[in-house]
Amino acid sequence: MLRDKILEVAKSYLGTPYSKLDCSAFVRAVFRQFDYELDRVSATQGKTLYNKGIAKRVSGTTTEIASKLQPGDLIWWANPKYTWRWLKIHHVGIYAGNGMIYDSAGVGVRFRSLWETSSWQIVLIADITNLLKYENEEGETVDIYVNEKLLGTAPEGALVTFKVSGGAIPTPVPVPNPVLKKVKYTGSGANIRALPKATGSKMGVAKNGDVFETKASTITKPYMAIIYNGNVAYAYNSGGTHFKYV
Repeated sequence: MLRDKILEVAKSYLGTPYSKLDCSAFVRAVFRQFDYELDRVSATQGKTLYNKGIAKRVSGTTTEIASKLQPGDLIWWANPKYTWRWLKIHHVGIYAGNGMIYDSAGVGVRFRSLWETSSWQIVLIADITNLLKYENEEGETVDIYVNEKLLGTAPEGALVTFKVSGGAIPTPVPVPNPVLKKVKYTGSGANIRALPKATGSKMGVAKNGDVFETKASTITKPYMAIIYNGNVAYAYNSGGTHFKYV
């Protein structure tokens, strides 16, 4: 199981000095072995995953929070004195199950009980099933269709560009067994419009880094069906619409 493998890797770092692996570097090193690149700083790790819809804010006792966690999940702590950091986050660790965690603090990487103090509170957690979407060495691939014609496959993390031209907005052509995926918009300032027609249906503007859900097998020329705030929509700009599978 993937979660067991994550804990095995985390365990292999036990005793590594804090000077070599601080909390965020430790977590980053673990997930690098599963081909997932986290940010370097704990606060930006949490913020990035929160913006992707992977991490979520929490509060409560350690027992209450532990009930929401599975082995391998990520946990972030905040301290009120770190006012310049996002959510005042200044520590991160990996949940090991049964109320235990792996984290790096003080002497280095250690295995200990899930903890909170009057100054340190758990404010964010992330389910790694949403972070790592595969359980094999090859990783997940997504079929790319245009008008029911298979063009190829996109590996997890590949940048796929859908060129945009003027004219009428086509209705998406469904392909058998569509699969809902998530994509990250990597362009700038794309208009988001409702399908099937754009007239009077502007829903907003896509920003670089926005994450959308999409039916990857309902790509049409030259648009791709995406889910925006619960509605079927597409995003476009004059320079081409860019999405990265996440």
